[in-house]
Amino acid sequence: LGNAGLWLQLAFTVATYLAAKDAKWSVEVASKHTTVCLLLLIPMLGLVAGARAHWQFRILTWGWLLGVLHLSYNGISIWLRYGGRADNVGGQSSDANWLGTICVCVAPIALSMFLTEKTRLMRLAALGALAVYGVGIMASGSRGAMIALVGGMAYWLLWTSKKGRALGVAGIGLAGFLVIAPPD
Repeated sequence: LGNAGLWLQLAFTVATYLAAKDAKWSVEVASKHTTVCLLLLIPMLGLVAGARAHWQFRILTWGWLLGVLHLSYNGISIWLRYGGRADNVGGQSSDANWLGTICVCVAPIALSMFLTEKTRLMRLAALGALAVYGVGIMASGSRGAMIALVGGMAYWLLWTSKKGRALGVAGIGLAGFLVIAPPD
């Protein structure tokens, strides 16, 4: 019960339920997302119970990053091909805001890996993933996700010991946001 990720998933499930019961278009369709959140608790409990060694957590983290990288790639492809917001990218939801949300969740992890990985190849892979997540957020067209990314990176900047690198990445992200962000 001391796992913060488990409690965050429970909080996310409650927030999803509260948002679904007041859905503007269809409460029934929105309620399906609450069910998905509850079903995701089952593998999370398995991961919390089964992964104990450091290397197991690294494998799980890289797996998560690669899964979101794939969704971001789908979103970027849709965005470049059709313009507008990147809907129907796959995954848990087909909404463009969901793509922005999931990219915002993993971008700080990729930044952390860029700053702390021991090998140059792994640092470059994390930096490349961070760039794809940033463009994925822009492809989603979610202004809230863009603001959350900049805010999350600023918060991370306060706590890292490698402020020069973090500031450079955050500055590049902010410049990309200002150049590519939708006008409305």
